[in-house]
Amino acid sequence: MKNPWKTIKSRVAYKNPWMTIRHDDVIRPDGKKGIYGVVVKRDFVLIIPVYQQKLYLVNIFRYPVQTESWEFPEGDWEPNETHRAGARRELLEETGFKPGKFIHLAHLWLAVGFCNQGFNVYLADECRRVSDFTDTDITRMKGFTLVQLEKMIQRGKIKDSPTITAVYLYKKYLKQ
Repeated sequence: MKNPWKTIKSRVAYKNPWMTIRHDDVIRPDGKKGIYGVVVKRDFVLIIPVYQQKLYLVNIFRYPVQTESWEFPEGDWEPNETHRAGARRELLEETGFKPGKFIHLAHLWLAVGFCNQGFNVYLADECRRVSDFTDTDITRMKGFTLVQLEKMIQRGKIKDSPTITAVYLYKKYLKQ
């Protein structure tokens, strides 16, 4: 499909080491002039760790929403790392696990209405514990059954949308 939007002018409105906010003057598909704010961020990785038949989540305080969040381990990769290597490192840092099997499940976009960031979802199956987690932002880690996770989502105990989507991908993977 041809892009129905026309960018007239684009400028950086804000920038820090983790993100850029771009302000675009545009002509919308209806022909009217408008503006569009775009958050530009590097992709990240999310890992679904399976250890002793449970899926492990970490609990972390998320500043933007001012509350704790149960979520699968996730994070950036280093400049000279591949997504896969970054996912393995994040898994080790946030859980102390190394995977027996490591499977890429999908690449998804986070919030297409205002952000270009995507994320790769990996399944770390047959994990073995090799250390304690070392990420200082993690307050605790716990294993859950798939049924427990689904109930937590239904009750609003898990609100992190990449984690919720990863639960769906894991269920889909199990049906293959």
